[in-house]
Amino acid sequence: GDKVEFSGLVWQVIHTPGHSEGHICFLQGEEQILIAGDTVLEKITPNISVWPGSSQKPLHEYIESLQMLKELPVKVAYSAHHTPITQFKQRIDEIILHHDKRLDKIEKLAENKTAFEIAEVLFAHKSLNPHQWRFAIAETIAHLNYLEQEMRIEHEGTRPIIYKRKVNVH
Repeated sequence: GDKVEFSGLVWQVIHTPGHSEGHICFLQGEEQILIAGDTVLEKITPNISVWPGSSQKPLHEYIESLQMLKELPVKVAYSAHHTPITQFKQRIDEIILHHDKRLDKIEKLAENKTAFEIAEVLFAHKSLNPHQWRFAIAETIAHLNYLEQEMRIEHEGTRPIIYKRKVNVH
């Protein structure tokens, strides 16, 4: 509900956790302009990761942020990367679909595998340096946490943590 003034206009501050816990966007309601930062990107999806000492459900928070943003009157969104987004609601739908597909794929891969083994399959087509691998694994864990919180998978052990699909007992 906070508001700030810049460029001679009043902007609403909108908390949009997911990419990072403190991420915010700015909406200029009259002009229907959103400064989206890293929440909605045009050509790529932002990294949604689990980090020590931070939220353990960033993907839930991110999808909730997207759904909330989708309800806003936005003609154009300016993201932190690439060109302005004029099909804002459509882009949000595409990002949510991307995560739905990724979640389905990870759920199928969670057959007595570690997060690293799952990340190896997900990112096999990319040549990642150690820094990029850190992000890939942290993003994989965010998706695994989501699936576990939705009771679609479970884990066992601690060294290493092994993930497996949840068996429904009727």
